[in-house]
Amino acid sequence: MIPGVKVKRNANLITVEKEPVPELWDVKRLSSFLGVSQDWIYRRTMRDTPEPIPHVKIGHFIRFVPAEIFGWLREREVR
Repeated sequence: MIPGVKVKRNANLITVEKEPVPELWDVKRLSSFLGVSQDWIYRRTMRDTPEPIPHVKIGHFIRFVPAEIFGWLREREVR
């Protein structure tokens, strides 16, 4: 299976469709976006932290899906 590619089978016909692959941000990019230190970001990705930032671990690398970050921010919005 190739990421971002959807294969549909219908009788003798195979259709290949591309799905958009979400961009992943690294700690530096998220830090810049939020205007906080990279250390602040790392502390919010630890297991026992309150209100952890949603993230994905790829080996020892931490990555963030922007759509999940926007949702996480909306949950913390003060009105």
